[in-house]
Amino acid sequence: SSTFTKIDTEYGIIFSTVASFLISNGICLGCVLLFTTDWKISVFVLIIINFIVITLLGFLFYVMHYSFGAIEAVGVTIFVGMSVDYSLHLGHAFHSAIGKSRKSKIRDALTTLGVSILGGAVTTGGASVFLLFCKIYLFVQLGVMMLMNTLTALAYTLFGLCALLTIAGPVKS
Repeated sequence: SSTFTKIDTEYGIIFSTVASFLISNGICLGCVLLFTTDWKISVFVLIIINFIVITLLGFLFYVMHYSFGAIEAVGVTIFVGMSVDYSLHLGHAFHSAIGKSRKSKIRDALTTLGVSILGGAVTTGGASVFLLFCKIYLFVQLGVMMLMNTLTALAYTLFGLCALLTIAGPVKS
């Protein structure tokens, strides 16, 4: 029946979305671990990435009233990759910082890469603003998702990850 086909299709979309989300999280964890060589920083970055994606989904479904469809399903996986950028750079800069305390390491990391992270967010967010004025609704949705992902990733990186690393980041002894 058509109802069974619809349910089977929706189940397939949801199952593949969850599987893709988990796989992309695993790949992100592996990449962050490769670049930082520190489990603690890698887990903190992964936590921040998941907060970014959850916040973005909450914004899309609750504020924008988007329904879960193919665009959102693809977006969940893509935005894990887009969210890792700023937090990975900050985590790597924190790991490479030469300070003796967490506070000096985060200050050094922000001094070294803070402007670059902010510049990357401005260029990505600025590029996605042009999609908001498209006539095709698919591009408008993509623009909203990209702009909100950029703003959310920047906020969580500069406030959430900085706070986590300042409170519990690894310090070389």
